[in-house]
Amino acid sequence: MRTVLSLSVLALVLSTSGLVYAQAAAAEPTPAQVKTARQAFDKGREAYKAEEYVEAAEQFEKADNNAPSSAAIELAVRARDKAGDLDRATTLLSLALKRHPDDENLQKLWPDILKRATEKLFEPNDICDQPCDLTIGGKITHGAPD
Repeated sequence: MRTVLSLSVLALVLSTSGLVYAQAAAAEPTPAQVKTARQAFDKGREAYKAEEYVEAAEQFEKADNNAPSSAAIELAVRARDKAGDLDRATTLLSLALKRHPDDENLQKLWPDILKRATEKLFEPNDICDQPCDLTIGGKITHGAPD
């Protein structure tokens, strides 16, 4: 049963990860966005070296949001993983592989993260008779109505 739940949450993560950045990836970044990305990347690198992995991940994600690159998103995945944020690391890696399917560094990360995500993540299967919101850990969960 846990395997089924793990696989279903993994499927949910993989199916929705591309939606987050679809618009951002469509347009060429402006010079201001490239500058912002470079600054965020540098801040992320410094935070990573200082083992401040959450801050590093946020900065690498900011860099990637401003000027998408396989290096920025790979480091965001690594930082999220080191910060213990496996669900976000898995989501980012899925997105990264869709955008950069031939990137060898990203491909090398996938087997380990996939294995750990399959073992640890799960999807709640709650059904509401009427429209409802479900919170887990104080956060509203998202999902399509049945």
